[in-house]
Amino acid sequence: MAAWADWVFLGSQTGQTVAGVVLALGGFAASNALQRRRMLAGGWASLGGAIALLVGLSSQTWTVGAGGALGLIGIGLIGVEFARRLGRQSARRR
Repeated sequence: MAAWADWVFLGSQTGQTVAGVVLALGGFAASNALQRRRMLAGGWASLGGAIALLVGLSSQTWTVGAGGALGLIGIGLIGVEFARRLGRQSARRR
């Protein structure tokens, strides 16, 4: 919200936004890890790492490649888990 209001508390506006997103995704990862949902925890943590690499750091080739790979891994892990859950729900309805 601070970024929308053009408030900068620490560092740059982009840095604040990245930190907020990474903290939110880290919260999702921690919550799922505590619930022993390892696939979702890994997916959210991977997405947080991807955002930190792609937006937070310099645009060097290795950061873009690593961030893209982490993002794809995160989306894949979350997608597989949601597909499993949808499959279980549809099997219960039958």
